[in-house]
Amino acid sequence: MLDYSTIMVAGGVLHLLCQFGLCLRAITRRSREPASRLAWVIIISSTSVVGMAAYILLGEVNIGRRRTERLKAVLTKLSLKSSYPTQNHVGATAKLPQRFQQLFRTASSINPFKPVTGNRATLLPNSSASIDALVADIDSANNMFTSFSISGFPTTTVLKLWKHSSEPQEGVSAAV
Repeated sequence: MLDYSTIMVAGGVLHLLCQFGLCLRAITRRSREPASRLAWVIIISSTSVVGMAAYILLGEVNIGRRRTERLKAVLTKLSLKSSYPTQNHVGATAKLPQRFQQLFRTASSINPFKPVTGNRATLLPNSSASIDALVADIDSANNMFTSFSISGFPTTTVLKLWKHSSEPQEGVSAAV
C-alpha cells in the first residue's frame, strides 16, 4: 500500500507536469500575440489550479469547424480579389536597401502584405506636423479606407479629423 508522502509527491509531480504542459501549449499556440502568451504563462504559473482551469475554459478559442471553413473561404475570396495597382511587387524586397530587408521579411511573416515599389516615408518633427500631414492626405484622397485608434490623441486632433471626415469631397466618402 502507498503511504501518504508517496501520494503527495506523485500528485505534486502530476500537478507540475500539467502546469508545464499548459504553459507549453499557451506558448506554442498559433495566432496569439506574444503579450498574450506571456500573460497566460504568468496566470497558469502563479495561480496554480485556478490558472490552469482558467486557461482550459478561456484560453483555448475554438469557433467551430463550420465557421473556420467559412472564414477560410472568405479569406480565399479576398486574396483572389486583392491586387496591386500597376505596381510591381515581385522582387520589391530585393530592391530595398540591405538594412531594411530583414524588417520587411519580418513584417511579411506577420501579415500577407508584400512590399511594393514607389512608396515613400517622411519623418516629421512632432505630432502636430504628423496630424497636419494626415489631414492634408485625407483632403487629397481619391479613394481611401483607413481605421485607427484615437485614444491618447489630444482633443484638438480628434476634432480636426472629425471635421474633415464629416465634410467629404466629391468622390470621397468618410465615416468616423
